[in-house]
Amino acid sequence: MKLLSQFISIIIIFFILFISVNNSQQQEEEDIIAEEEPNGIPINLNIILIGFDGNGAFEYNLPPETLNDLLVETYPIHYVHSIFDSNYLKPHNKEDDNNDDGNDDANNDIEKDNIGKRLISHYDLKYNVISSNRISLDLYEQLLQINMKPIETTTPSHDGETHLVEIEVLESYFDNEITKIKSASSPPNKDYSIIFINPSKERILTGRALNNNDKTQLKEFKYQYSKNGQITSPCWIGSSRFIVIDLSAGPLKYGTTLHKSSDEYYSEGSIGHDSIPRLIEYFVKDGYSGTSIQGASPIEIISHMSSLVISSIKNVFLQDCKFNYIPLFQKILIPILIFKDSSSVNVQKDLLDLELIKRQSKKLFPFSTVEFIFAEHSIHEHKHISMAFSKSIKSHSSFEMNPTNGKFYSVRKNYLDSKELLLSLKQEDDILAGGLIGNDVSQIPLSLKVSNNNNKNRISPSQKSKILPVYIFTLTSSSSSSSSSSSSPSSNNDTNNNLLLDKYHSYASNQDAIVVLMSNHTYNSTFYKGNLPVQVNSLYSGTRNIIAGLGSCQGLLGPTLHYSESHNRLVNNFLWSFGSSPWNLFNGRSNDASNAFTGGSGDISQIFIDAIIRNTIITSIQSSEHNLNLALNEITKFSSKYLIDSLGFEIEDISLNKGNFIIDRLYHTPPSKLPILKSIVQRLHNDLEQITNEITNQIKSIPSYLNSKELTLSQKDKISQDLIMVATQVVGFLDYVHKEISNVETQLLCCAITHGNSNKSGGFFGNNLNIIVVVVAIIISAIVIKIANEQISNDKKPLLINRNRNRSKINTN
Repeated sequence: MKLLSQFISIIIIFFILFISVNNSQQQEEEDIIAEEEPNGIPINLNIILIGFDGNGAFEYNLPPETLNDLLVETYPIHYVHSIFDSNYLKPHNKEDDNNDDGNDDANNDIEKDNIGKRLISHYDLKYNVISSNRISLDLYEQLLQINMKPIETTTPSHDGETHLVEIEVLESYFDNEITKIKSASSPPNKDYSIIFINPSKERILTGRALNNNDKTQLKEFKYQYSKNGQITSPCWIGSSRFIVIDLSAGPLKYGTTLHKSSDEYYSEGSIGHDSIPRLIEYFVKDGYSGTSIQGASPIEIISHMSSLVISSIKNVFLQDCKFNYIPLFQKILIPILIFKDSSSVNVQKDLLDLELIKRQSKKLFPFSTVEFIFAEHSIHEHKHISMAFSKSIKSHSSFEMNPTNGKFYSVRKNYLDSKELLLSLKQEDDILAGGLIGNDVSQIPLSLKVSNNNNKNRISPSQKSKILPVYIFTLTSSSSSSSSSSSSPSSNNDTNNNLLLDKYHSYASNQDAIVVLMSNHTYNSTFYKGNLPVQVNSLYSGTRNIIAGLGSCQGLLGPTLHYSESHNRLVNNFLWSFGSSPWNLFNGRSNDASNAFTGGSGDISQIFIDAIIRNTIITSIQSSEHNLNLALNEITKFSSKYLIDSLGFEIEDISLNKGNFIIDRLYHTPPSKLPILKSIVQRLHNDLEQITNEITNQIKSIPSYLNSKELTLSQKDKISQDLIMVATQVVGFLDYVHKEISNVETQLLCCAITHGNSNKSGGFFGNNLNIIVVVVAIIISAIVIKIANEQISNDKKPLLINRNRNRSKINTN
């Protein structure tokens, strides 16, 4: 076990170069933490304060060292958990196909015993709190003045906003601010940044009054951010490695209309006006009514800011992994199979942004070559698929809030059970083949035709390709057709107009497939933003849902869910729902035709791509460690069975002439096999040590350029090849140990049976040891009893003599 621990430690250390954010020397208190918790991966978090040096809103001053000390004391280490057991780690078993709960979508109910397993490594957090100068603040306020657009009076207000600012035009500013804090001599590492902004609304409004003739009053002035025409929270995720928190924007309340229930993760985590610090509530003027205690201690503001930092670590930067193993493939084929109930619409051209899907997919599978094929078919031509669709329709009741009056109402809805639907699709062997043939279908790439098409279930680490189908059900018919089959999804328009997956979602996924629902029905979802419900039409959000499903296949949970050890369950928080994330549940249908494809944000932040890379490496090493433990356990079990006596001592010789306990002589292997057994165990231990050294040397061979900010294609190939080689070697060694031990035990059993039927001389004493021992024991027992009886007889004779002597004396007298 010591050797195995050293192996894991060495592997983790060498991957630190790849997933660490800085190679600088740790501070003294961090060294103490590292000694207490070994094998930690250092993560550097830059916390940039803009407008917190007395020049921002309310002239608030926050010393950087105060926030830094609080973070170091409260949250120095972060642990990452896996939620589901990946079926790629299980042996192929037909029963597993029907009882496979480890690969369900996160939308379904999760057994508590199956979640929350810590990964083999943790993260040592190093905070770097920096306060930017006045120049940075002035530049940002000027950008807000220039890019701020007033909302038309005819546009309904979500939460009293008067102006909107597109975040796309601001991202270059934040990238420049992050670059400033880096030393020119330091290499470009993967730094993560949390940017707090505190601009002065008075100066912004004054500048707009002078330059833009804006007559908005300060009491009415309220600006919000937006992305793709959708209002965004003051907390949003950037396209690169940063998030932004603006204390002067908004506020904006948003969340779910579902009544709180332990069965629904999305029934909690709603955001209110006080979910982020509001400085106006601490430096308040007469006439403002806030919920926080006015004039409270400044430590409350700092504590609130530190809680936002910790929340961003758990949900965004270092989020949990959906599966405990992310498999590696050299090539991935993604067939997008579209089944529609009407031929009047071309889904590929009219409703999907195929180029965006391709670009984001190449990011989501960083170690693989991704190829796509597309096919559109009428669902009426595939009766098995139509029946599987209809059979998965179920109903449920829920209590939902009306955001206008705040009252809850009982609602009964129909939905698609994604688990049953995906299982039915998986069991239909001809579905995939049927979707890949026809006139309107792209050809399979030549590089993938030579691959095994049965790799989409369970794999060995050495397999090179995988098929990951995406099933899209497009329901665009406005009325039921009398000629359609009763099993067709379009045969009952009232039932299917408001269909969702798993009660409240438009997509579902596991590691084997993705299913997306696109329905031409606009409805009020179970989410609200401000005082208005979020209106959704899933027909226009197919691109975003496909990207989100592909990310979920790679282990991403999204920025709202994380595992809580104190609650022993998944906890939801909608705070980080906005920005460059396809998991945005609050983007309704856009009125802008240019945004109709995504239905909001379809791009994905580099933060999530880094999480995929880290979790792929860690889970791959963890699976190798698991297999090595299995091999070591088999060797140990074999040794305990044949080479350890009943008191735990090593058996040196089990012959009758050299002692040991009788129970060991009765039930252990014959003396002639002892040297063979010891040699086998010694050889397996030597092989284990050899493969450990080989793997360690292989990890060492990974070049030192892994600390670069962006990996090249050759670097990704190198990492992928090394990880696959390690996994293949370990799996091969596990099979080798199992076969060697099985062969030896078979030989022992075979020899025992042969000797038992043998009539050769000398075989009697070697094969009837139990009978000999019993006979000897009976003879010894008889001798012992005879000696005891004789002793008793001898003890009684003197008494008789004495009595006779006494009688003779009496007679004489």
